[in-house]
Amino acid sequence: MAKKATKAKASRKKGKSLTWKGIKLTLPDALPPTVVFDFTEIDYSSGSGNPFPVMRLVRSILGATQFDKLRTAVEKGDIGADDVYDLVTAIMPKYGLTLGESSASASS
Repeated sequence: MAKKATKAKASRKKGKSLTWKGIKLTLPDALPPTVVFDFTEIDYSSGSGNPFPVMRLVRSILGATQFDKLRTAVEKGDIGADDVYDLVTAIMPKYGLTLGESSASASS
């Protein structure tokens, strides 16, 4: 388990950079495989107003240290908790993804 944690930290150090609302973040070169579960949970809770799946997604991508940096910015009032949704929208293009509804029809 320690090898995986070290590998994840190393990936974040050399990853993609993003400055969002004045906060410098380092994104991993590739999305962690666990984000599939986060996206599924976001989809499942869609419309419920539950922010926790989105927060878990952000933490999965950024890691605990950078997530704490965001939390501190919210505590200071530098950003609002709802702004984290905008952060996800800023992160996804770094991986060639966009957020939105599926183009699949309801009958498929």
